[in-house]
Amino acid sequence: MKKAYIVLDNSVHAEVFDLEGVQVTSGTLDGYLSEWKSFDVVFLFVDGPGDGAARLRSMDPAQLSSLIVLVPEASFESCLPLLQFHVLGLYRKAYFLDHTQSILEQAAAYPAGACERGAYKLAEMIDRFQGPGEGIRHFRLRESALPSTLKPTSRQLLEYLLDGETSQTIKEKYGYTQGKLQYARERLMLDTGTENLTEAVVHAVREGWTEPVRSLIAVEKS
Repeated sequence: MKKAYIVLDNSVHAEVFDLEGVQVTSGTLDGYLSEWKSFDVVFLFVDGPGDGAARLRSMDPAQLSSLIVLVPEASFESCLPLLQFHVLGLYRKAYFLDHTQSILEQAAAYPAGACERGAYKLAEMIDRFQGPGEGIRHFRLRESALPSTLKPTSRQLLEYLLDGETSQTIKEKYGYTQGKLQYARERLMLDTGTENLTEAVVHAVREGWTEPVRSLIAVEKS
């Protein structure tokens, strides 16, 4: 039987929940860190990015790989930079608790709980898996955070992908030939040390190269 650990300390949003077919233990963060190899997945509730970063920094990379971070609705967008810690997932608490089983079944296929392998529209996927709320229209690059090793060709393609473009729309809208696009793809994967474009985009988000742009959607009253 699989084992899970729920960290309950230091968050006003923490709560115990059941998982079908999983033995659940709850306790302090120190309690998890002392026996982390005994658990298949761990759930950490955080109240905001500062609280989350401080707690994640106290862990080794191996302890983060099975960690799912749960955040309150109002703090989700500001907590996106926590993806840089290479956790298993980052979810809105309410949405996760409503879809726990299906999310865990698909966790391996969706890096950082954000992006389906082979799909380019990262922002769209985040909206899909994080539930309703003020949508993220797209991500944009933070120029001051980009490494000097990122080539202009890679930067341009990354910008298009963050804006939700696909290979087809990049060719149609920006005049890329198949050869030019293939070269840009290979260059971006080389610069980011990844194996496909989805991983390259997730890498950019995790490394703090990006910032989200919110959608401002006016709702008409009938």
